[in-house]
Amino acid sequence: MDKNLYGSKKDGRGSMKIDVALSTSYLKQEDIHNKTVIVIDTLRTGSTIITALHKGAAKIIPVETIGQALHYFHHEDTYLCGERFCKKVNGFDLGSSPFNLLSLDTHNKTLIITSTNGTKAILKARKASHLLVGCLLNAQHCIEHALNLKKDITLLCAGSRGEFALEDGLTAGYMLHLLKQFKENLQLTDLAQMLRIGYEENKEMLNTLVQTGSTALRLLETDQEDDLHYCLQMNSVPLTGIYQGEEIVALK
Repeated sequence: MDKNLYGSKKDGRGSMKIDVALSTSYLKQEDIHNKTVIVIDTLRTGSTIITALHKGAAKIIPVETIGQALHYFHHEDTYLCGERFCKKVNGFDLGSSPFNLLSLDTHNKTLIITSTNGTKAILKARKASHLLVGCLLNAQHCIEHALNLKKDITLLCAGSRGEFALEDGLTAGYMLHLLKQFKENLQLTDLAQMLRIGYEENKEMLNTLVQTGSTALRLLETDQEDDLHYCLQMNSVPLTGIYQGEEIVALK
């Protein structure tokens, strides 16, 4: 990748500022205002959204509650996707399982999705200048597009029940590693630097580390190991989801 594509220290442009919110509990208004926000929920909402778009879904509509999702119950060409604490919502077509989504025909379909953490993060950040959905599956594509938008960037880790989630922090660290590769004149906060260094020092054991996190352990305990392995495929999907007018659509 040519670093000069996004500018360098010699091009005279101001430095782009990069920050991280460890979960929705830490997100402030200044993290959103006039910023590009990347919502990271690797296990699993972000991965589900990116997979659905890759399989040809027309759009994804994130909602916060099960009741809001049920308003779409009888809509044509619409699937209801929802989970609470890693378990599928009763009566919905799908939980938040990207692996199970692979066998579902989503071409030109609309997916309504509600989840414990991911959709809450998306909706909390929806007033950002640009809101992107990222995970390990599309990390490089997502970072390249965020740089092209030429705004300061906030990486928002969806977390788990308002707290930090290991897999989102490692994903953020990988994205920060990519940012430093692609563009030289960046101002990373101390937290962003810490996550970047944490990834770089542990990248050879990324999968092992993710599997020690509480979210991964819940997936293993509920026999959803296929999702775990699927979500750890780095840069396997060449698109990014962007939130526009209450919908998430694909940027290819």
